Amino acid sequence: MRKARTDSAGRLTTLRSGAMSIRHFLKGAALFNQILVPTDGSPSALLAVRVAGLLCAEGGSLKLLHVTPGLRDLVAMTVDSATAAFSGVLGDLRDQVDLADAEEAARILALSRAALPPLHVETFDRHGNPPDVILDELHASPVDSAVLGSRGRGAIARAFFGSVADAVVRKAQKPVLIARRLAIGSILVGVDDSESSRQAARAAAHIARQTGAALALLHVADLPAGRGGRAGVEEAVNSLLRPVMDAARAEILGVAPGISVVDRVVFDEPAHGLLEDAARFGADLIVLGRTGRTRHDRPTLGSVALRVVAHADASVLVVP
Repeated sequence: MRKARTDSAGRLTTLRSGAMSIRHFLKGAALFNQILVPTDGSPSALLAVRVAGLLCAEGGSLKLLHVTPGLRDLVAMTVDSATAAFSGVLGDLRDQVDLADAEEAARILALSRAALPPLHVETFDRHGNPPDVILDELHASPVDSAVLGSRGRGAIARAFFGSVADAVVRKAQKPVLIARRLAIGSILVGVDDSESSRQAARAAAHIARQTGAALALLHVADLPAGRGGRAGVEEAVNSLLRPVMDAARAEILGVAPGISVVDRVVFDEPAHGLLEDAARFGADLIVLGRTGRTRHDRPTLGSVALRVVAHADASVLVVP
């Protein structure tokens, strides 16, 4: 079974592979043809498994990944540092931890596999720091995307798995969907003039074409406070943004010809505006680029995407 590459050369190779995958699906290949789905057996993770099963393209495949975090490594370090008198006892403890980990991983992977329709599915277990393992698998393997749950099992696990999702979204070089809803009947796409936003529009078109979801484009204009003649400013902004909205529409129609698309502009702080409009629109999925632009034309470095991921009730797809 292939091992994730963790040396510096390997990391450079996997990042380049991720960038190539993005370019590949943007040229017309199906998104969600090969999906990585980390699972810990929690309800949130099982929802992600089911969402991935629904989105998986015909003839596609899923990779179910269970990551056992650092207890085994902690025991190993304890054994290495223990005296000879206790090393045998601690060695037995490590063996017991390994066996318990393997049994639990097998149970969780079987549970996750049972939640899927008939598909080609691979299951595998890894040990290590979950965000690092997930990112290594995402970048080193031929998968084109990942679908994650937003929370784990139990109060501590929920916070921990949430932090895993956050870390993966921050660093992934391929699209990552944080699943919160099973059905996708409506999609809201955050639009600006960045390349990341154009990629997001195409990704949304792939999903709308596959699911039949309604699709809306939204630009949130963050106007400076205290500026006079706001109505006139809003009219001017709407006029200036028309080419941006038309370009996003063209990206979508290039992937899904004939699909119905509505668009609108709201005036608000970007993350708040997206969340409020998603609630009004009844969006099941929010799609946005990880790097957008502020009113000062500076990249936001994912701040809007991360806030939307953290606070949305809907599922969120972040495209790098």
